[in-house]
Amino acid sequence: MEIIFIVLIFLALYFLPFSIANFRHHRDTLAIFLCNLFLGWTFLGWVGCLIWAVINFEERKTITETRPRKNSSIAEEIEKLHKLKLTGVLSAEEYEVQKNNLLKN
Repeated sequence: MEIIFIVLIFLALYFLPFSIANFRHHRDTLAIFLCNLFLGWTFLGWVGCLIWAVINFEERKTITETRPRKNSSIAEEIEKLHKLKLTGVLSAEEYEVQKNNLLKN
């Protein structure tokens, strides 16, 4: 009876990294179990599995960047062109061409 109790305690400690990973719903639980099963008998393998099991991980998320729509009115666009003309970025002719293009659309 004592032997069974000792074996159960040993197995519980042996598979502690797997138990932690399973409890935390780690994404690599199966890999941790296999590593623990085959390399857990070495102290280094067991400690490695334990560290792997407790490391916080972030789910990979797909980040999509949406660009804001151009909701500016024609008047706002002409105002921007006028500011560019005043600062010297656009000449008077370029300003008139761009303004006429905006008014045509």
